[in-house]
Amino acid sequence: MDKNLVKSTVSRDQAYLAQTPQVFDFARILRIHQTAAEQKYEATDDAMLAEQYGMKVMIIPGYYDNIKITTAEDMILAEEIARKW
Repeated sequence: MDKNLVKSTVSRDQAYLAQTPQVFDFARILRIHQTAAEQKYEATDDAMLAEQYGMKVMIIPGYYDNIKITTAEDMILAEEIARKW
């Protein structure tokens, strides 16, 4: 199971956590999605597509509490975060 072995660890001062939502000009990112689909280029998110097709992607500070809510358990965590604020 070599695929589960760590090959290297990046320095934390060079690593960032990405949060959603990512923000792009709608018309431009839509065209990029259409081009990627035509070229059968697959990406994990809009930022990866934007980079692939020449857009500059900027990092903007976020909040650890900015969580994505997709499950019932996420909602419980979101309620706790809301109480904290």
